[in-house]
Amino acid sequence: MIDYNCYCFDLDGTIYLGSNEIKGAVEAVKNLTSIGKKIFYLSNNSSKK
Repeated sequence: MIDYNCYCFDLDGTIYLGSNEIKGAVEAVKNLTSIGKKIFYLSNNSSKK
């Protein structure tokens, strides 16, 4: 695996689906931040709730 300094994740469908967290996603992000990686979140979901 290539070692990157930062990671970008889409939110809907990658970190959560609807109102539910995707199993393992939060833990994966926590693991990356614990080793000093920067995390950025992207979304193209324009709905307002």
